[in-house]
Amino acid sequence: MEADDYKIDEEEMELMIRSMNTDSETQKEYVEDEHSQEFDWGKMNEALGDQVPSISKESTNTNSKTTDTSYDMTPLREEIELEEERKRAQQEQDRLKRKKEQEATEKTRRRRIKFRPPGNNIFLTDDCSQEPFRFFSYKNLSLIKDFGYNLKHKERGYGCESQLMEIFSDPVKFIMHLSPETTSNLIHDKDDFEKICDYLFFSLASFYEDSDEKYEIATFEHFDMFKKALFDLLRNYGFSSFRLRPKYILECLLNLGFNERILLNKQQYLKALSDRISNVEEWYKKNKNKTYKWSLPRFHDFFIARQKEPQGAPSTAELEKTYKALHTDEEDEDLSSGNSRHEKMIIENERQIVDSEKSKVPSRSELLRLQQIECIENLVELFSDLIITFTDDPYVR
Repeated sequence: MEADDYKIDEEEMELMIRSMNTDSETQKEYVEDEHSQEFDWGKMNEALGDQVPSISKESTNTNSKTTDTSYDMTPLREEIELEEERKRAQQEQDRLKRKKEQEATEKTRRRRIKFRPPGNNIFLTDDCSQEPFRFFSYKNLSLIKDFGYNLKHKERGYGCESQLMEIFSDPVKFIMHLSPETTSNLIHDKDDFEKICDYLFFSLASFYEDSDEKYEIATFEHFDMFKKALFDLLRNYGFSSFRLRPKYILECLLNLGFNERILLNKQQYLKALSDRISNVEEWYKKNKNKTYKWSLPRFHDFFIARQKEPQGAPSTAELEKTYKALHTDEEDEDLSSGNSRHEKMIIENERQIVDSEKSKVPSRSELLRLQQIECIENLVELFSDLIITFTDDPYVR
């Protein structure tokens, strides 16, 4: 029989349809009527010339049963968890990559900052003779030796000089006995007031952290404590012997490493202040019949003595001790039991990286530079707050 002559009669068509719906009610009725149960697919395929696999009742029954039973979801959940793990691993790789890129960018930025622009080198740290804090620092300033404070222990209500010296050696006890918010036996007259204010001011302007733990306060609280004491003194006492003058600025800048040849260049000041100096000269000639001659301000006696015999910058051991005290964080808390093994490994790796970075202490010049920057910021803050707070008082006029 040719493929084009092959035709399906109505009975075969009905049988084919019923064979495709195995175990249906209509098929059962069809079989009960003594019809064949299966359609001869092979006969039709042979006639049509198309190799279509026959669908047997057994295979259709199997498919039907498979459809009716529920699937085992365990492999699917495992696949989902593996996919999530891959995503987390990829995210962690991306995060570490971004971190490395940021570190590389930061290193490049720091490397660029190290290049000195053309012009004057104002602050010097590489030259030992120009190191910051070489004239004075908080540790080697003395209220008695440098500023001439008279102990007068009996008049001040203390049994002996050693008792008073012990108070001055401890910043906490000193502030407590000073009682800057009220009155104190440590201040009897304007000379006492001026010398204590000078001592507080230069301690603040030269301040670098004292990492000793023998005091009852944290190292970073020294600056705030001394600053509050100075401002309370200026608010509560009527003495005007302390006045913020240009010599304070010059002495502090020199101690912080400012280039002396630039800062104390008299010709530059004469050129910049020529108009003002001319007006002062005319006023002196007219009102006092004197000749005015401008000059750089005379420094404090203690600073002149320090210029002749510099105390020297803090030792490398002190700088390293201070750096470690400020840049070593407390140990991290133990990892919680809820973290996965993968997360624990990531946290442990990050901790090792941080610990390795902490163990690297910068060179002496870099330690001095970091301390120098902080002290310059403190000095600017101190001057600005004094001028703003006491703008109408004689302390800053």
